[in-house]
Amino acid sequence: MIDVLARPMMLKQVNLSSIRKVIRSKKIVTRAEIAWETKISSTTVRSLLNEMQINGEIEGVGFAESSGGRKAEKYRFKLDRYFSVAFCISMKDVHYIIIDILGDIQETGKLDAFNNVTMEPIVSFLDKITTEKNIKSIGLGVPGIVDGNSYWSGTKGDELEQIDIGSFLANKYEIPIVLENDLNTIATGFCRRHEKSYTLNDSEVGTEDSNIAFLFFGKAGISASFIVGGKAIRGSNSFAGELSMTPFGRYDNGFDLHPEKMTDDEFAFYVVKKICTICSILNPQYITLAGNEFREKCLPAIRKGMEKVLPAKMQAELMYSGDDNQDYYEGLAYLTAGKMFDEVQLLKG
Repeated sequence: MIDVLARPMMLKQVNLSSIRKVIRSKKIVTRAEIAWETKISSTTVRSLLNEMQINGEIEGVGFAESSGGRKAEKYRFKLDRYFSVAFCISMKDVHYIIIDILGDIQETGKLDAFNNVTMEPIVSFLDKITTEKNIKSIGLGVPGIVDGNSYWSGTKGDELEQIDIGSFLANKYEIPIVLENDLNTIATGFCRRHEKSYTLNDSEVGTEDSNIAFLFFGKAGISASFIVGGKAIRGSNSFAGELSMTPFGRYDNGFDLHPEKMTDDEFAFYVVKKICTICSILNPQYITLAGNEFREKCLPAIRKGMEKVLPAKMQAELMYSGDDNQDYYEGLAYLTAGKMFDEVQLLKG
């Protein structure tokens, strides 16, 4: 994002950016609605919409119902005009997703090679795709601790390495970059998928008002993402959610535990203790359990254990996600598409 002074040409770009954000968020919109949302004069909105139509950005899609006067024309983006591209990065490989203006995933794939330091395959892919499509934002889901436009990554016991890929890509392509921890991205994607497809307790789980703890069971232990009001709780040093670090029983350090060696009853008891701690502190509306190391067959025992320990008002609805890859894609698509048209803003003096 570039902070600028309101010179005439730049002011036009700021206005265009604001108008594009409104059209994108509402999908179909009238000129009056744009003027109301952006506080830009109706005359300026009309002029810029005409220019956008001539340039092939938007198209008219009929007229709104008349309230007594002339019917207002409705507009929407052409789906083949603007795109975002995002990368789901892991310790082993990287997958790409191409996202349309509405935030829907159009294409996914895996890059042939991956270098955690130089990011050469990512840059090579971006060099190619930016010549084929009008890319308006780039997203990066990363296996580490996000620190501005970089992230810290490493395996247990190793020194963390800072990888400054966000700043590099922002400088090279001069378009908005979003960088997010992989688990926070997966949790956001889970909320988005259920917002689109399911109704829970007669209310949708959405990204703007969601209150959810997302527990991921992997080979390295248990991690968690806490989404409150649609935003991830990061902690002062972005370490919030390292559940494997919490003591358990006679263990001073949770990493001394080996859940994979537990019986099903022991595993269910262990998970219940973790959940009760979270409910006592954060009182989330939903708790989602996911990851290759989670035992789905233990869900009934976990639910019974929660009911025995927690009062009804502290109970969270327990859910299971068996498709964290799709959650990852959906979350990163949502976050990346949300950065479209963030190129410019006005400085308030």
